[in-house]
Amino acid sequence: MPSTALAKPAPTAPQAPVPKLSKPQKAAVLIGALGSQSARPFLETLDETGLRHFVAAMSTLRQIRPDTVHLVIDEFLAELETAGLGVAGGMGHVRELLKDYVSDAVMERIMGELSASDAQDVWRDIIAAPPEALCDILTPEHAQIAAIVLARLPAERAAAVLAAFDADHARDVVVALNENQHLADEVVAEIGAVLHEALRARPRQRPTPPSERIGAIMNFTPGPVRDHILGHFEGTMPEVSAAIRRKMFTFNDIPMRISPRDIGSITQAVEEDMLLRALIGAETSAPDSREFILGNLSKRMAAQMEEAMAELGTVKPAEADAAQLDILRNIRRLVEAGEIKLLDPPDEAQND
Repeated sequence: MPSTALAKPAPTAPQAPVPKLSKPQKAAVLIGALGSQSARPFLETLDETGLRHFVAAMSTLRQIRPDTVHLVIDEFLAELETAGLGVAGGMGHVRELLKDYVSDAVMERIMGELSASDAQDVWRDIIAAPPEALCDILTPEHAQIAAIVLARLPAERAAAVLAAFDADHARDVVVALNENQHLADEVVAEIGAVLHEALRARPRQRPTPPSERIGAIMNFTPGPVRDHILGHFEGTMPEVSAAIRRKMFTFNDIPMRISPRDIGSITQAVEEDMLLRALIGAETSAPDSREFILGNLSKRMAAQMEEAMAELGTVKPAEADAAQLDILRNIRRLVEAGEIKLLDPPDEAQND
């Protein structure tokens, strides 16, 4: 690649021949244009005869105008294009290029480090892949291949992948895990490369619909801001507003989306101070949810909650909103853990 000192926006054929300059003099012009620092690596490779030619050519030059320098550069680049100069890559070409400068031991160490680094990157991507993606690429593979991958996963993620297999394949994979066959690093690297390519070839997941993304964002947006945004959608795009609300789960939705029998599990999962602040704020912002929660506790527990709220007094709207969001986060955590289940929104349940 030409030095930036010689770089041109685009190589073009010289507009006119460079006057009164021999080839050694043109070479001297090119080297002189590089400057002493950039030309040093090249000059160090010249033997005494080459240096003599360079000194002789350079010493015969007088002041060279910039346009003449540009013509010399253009002629040089045009000759490179005509010669079809190219550079080949790959490990074999690297070895050939460096064989006279680097010992075999050093070359093997460098190559080994690069190969190990590439293999680590590949396996890092495989291990980080979602369980469903790993299931897709491992289901057609031999059980031993799947076992090699599962052995590198955290136990919880390995269990998720295993659960996605059919029963027979899952059994065979566990049997292969038990055999714990040792494989050479080269084989493991090759397996990783093949699986990594399979991961990359998987079709991309369907994009999340905008209403679903907005609904998820609104779930964590403070009430006043959320109400203002949804009010805009209701006034300008009622169908979009309805789609967003179907994907939302807010504190006001608790009576419609939570089974009464799950209220005890939810209140136990939430810090008492957060629950009290959320219920105090809900007296004005979500009275139905407040009544639903207190009404599905034991009478003794509900009475204790009422007393504690009276002692705590009023809370700031922002504190109440934060407490309600904390309850919603805990509800989602319980849902993801399979301890409770969200009911379908009323309109979807009716459609079913």
